Amino acid sequence: MHAIVDSSGAIDAFSVTALNAGEAPVLRKLADGVSLCGVILRTDSNYDSNPTYTTIAQAKGKLVAPRRKPGTALGHHWQHPDRVAAIAELEESPARLASHKRQRNRVEQVFAHLTNLSFGLSPLPNFVRRLRRVSLWITAKITLYHLHQVLSSQAAAAA
Repeated sequence: MHAIVDSSGAIDAFSVTALNAGEAPVLRKLADGVSLCGVILRTDSNYDSNPTYTTIAQAKGKLVAPRRKPGTALGHHWQHPDRVAAIAELEESPARLASHKRQRNRVEQVFAHLTNLSFGLSPLPNFVRRLRRVSLWITAKITLYHLHQVLSSQAAAAA
């Protein structure tokens, strides 16, 4: 499962793919269906590629991804300006890198909630084995997760 998660913990877009699907190409497909105007996507190093930075910029968003090999040369080919800015932001300031990692943890927290809630993603039942059925199963679980978020925020507001 690949997902775009906002700062409140809501899943804005997701895709269920086979295990051999690359993360960066899946993000580029997800970005086509989501409004990213003014959004900063904070990802891990698996998404650090010029095509990904280009796709997110075309969707009016900004991508910030650490490099797989920080501190190395960029080579002689063209680099997307947002990638160069992200490299400068994350590699020149340890405080900014730490801040990026804290904000990036929100995605990990959402996946943790999805797997640890009693109605969340757990081992699939025997009848959920094909990609189409897994997608439907995960869609239902994400719907329950969002309902849980809404009800929890209403309960907190009432208290």
